[in-house]
Amino acid sequence: MGLNERFLENEQNISALKIHRTGISVLLLICMWISLLDCGTVRIMDVKMAHMK
Repeated sequence: MGLNERFLENEQNISALKIHRTGISVLLLICMWISLLDCGTVRIMDVKMAHMK
């Protein structure tokens, strides 16, 4: 009985780890996406400013 319970605990830990890892990768992707968008908007603003001068 003890082995079976331990196995179940490990299964739950593994799934929690998987969720944690996917969460981190999603956060990284969002951060990268935001930084890319920021770079794009900054460049667009620079181009607009250059045309206004």
